[in-house]
Amino acid sequence: MKLESMELVFCDARKNTITASKTINTNIALTSVSDQKGQLKVEFEHTVTYDPDGSHIRTGGRAVYSGSEGKAAAEEWAKNGRITGASGEFIMNSINYAASVNGVLIARAFNLMPPVALATLAFAPKK
Repeated sequence: MKLESMELVFCDARKNTITASKTINTNIALTSVSDQKGQLKVEFEHTVTYDPDGSHIRTGGRAVYSGSEGKAAAEEWAKNGRITGASGEFIMNSINYAASVNGVLIARAFNLMPPVALATLAFAPKK
């Protein structure tokens, strides 16, 4: 499966208090999935909620994927309302990456914690 295009179409952001958030929770909901002319078209909502005050950044959009896995993914979605396996992981990760990276700019405007979890760096012992 290959990501052909991703378009963010709306964003809603709200900061509820001046208190710094302690944690963030990310949720990705696929709202529509279809196989059209050999392309998998996915509409989604990506929501980052800040705890404890409930501030949030909600972004929605659509993505288009190509590859032979698209038809099976659309059939699974129609039957179960979800996409599992490698295709599901690829779709979720590509949506999370695009929405989170763009969410950094939105978070900055609202003085919220960036919605990206960065790896923790550690010093390795010198050999």
